[in-house]
Amino acid sequence: MPQFTPFAVIFVAAVSAAAYFYYFRNRKAFGPREPEQRQAVQYTRLHQLVPTPRQDIDRLGDKPFGIFRGDRRSWEDAMRNGTLVLCAVVQANHVLYDPDNQDSAPAVVLYTTDRARAVDGQWLQNLAAQVRSLKQDPYPRTAELKEIQNLLLDELSHFKITLPYEFTGGVPVTMMVIVKIPSRLPGGCIPAHNLVPGLIGRDGQLWHLKPKAYL
Repeated sequence: MPQFTPFAVIFVAAVSAAAYFYYFRNRKAFGPREPEQRQAVQYTRLHQLVPTPRQDIDRLGDKPFGIFRGDRRSWEDAMRNGTLVLCAVVQANHVLYDPDNQDSAPAVVLYTTDRARAVDGQWLQNLAAQVRSLKQDPYPRTAELKEIQNLLLDELSHFKITLPYEFTGGVPVTMMVIVKIPSRLPGGCIPAHNLVPGLIGRDGQLWHLKPKAYL
C-alpha cells in the first residue's frame, strides 16, 4: 500500500476542498447557452491525434502530480495509446459557456470509443440532443430512462453510466459528470458545437487535452 507524507495528505485535502467549493458555488443554472453567443472553433489538427503510439506527449495534456503514481501511469498510457474521442456536452454549468470565466465547474458529457463513432461529431451531437430532451420528457419510456432523467435533473449528482443500447442504436456510449477547467477548453469555454476532444486510456479513464494540441 502506498505511503503518503503529511504534506501530500494536506495537499490532496486542499485540492479536494477547492474543487468542492467551486462545484457548490457554481452548481446551479445548468443548461446550454444559445450557440451564437459562443465562439465557433475548428479542430484543424484533430486528425493528427488519431494514430498511435503518439510522441511528445507532454504537449498533449497536463501531466498529473508526481505523488499520484497510478494516475501518472494512466495518463502516460492514454496520451500514447488511448482512443481519441469527442465528448459531447449534454449540459453544463452556465459559467463554462462564458469565455471570461476562470472557475472550474461540472458538466455532463457523453462519448464512445466505438471506432465508427468516436469522432463522429454529428452523430454525437444528435445523441446529446436526444439525452437533453429526455430531461423534459414527462413520460420516459422505461424505468432506466427515468433514472437517467433523474440524474440529469439532480444538479448534485455525480455519475458515470452506460447509456441503454436501445437509446444509442447498439453503440456503447458512456455518460458522466466531469469537472471542466476553462484553460483546457478551446477559447476558454464550451464551443458552439458542444464538442470537446479527449483521450480514453485502456483503463477507461478520460483525460483532457490541451487546446493547442488540436486547434
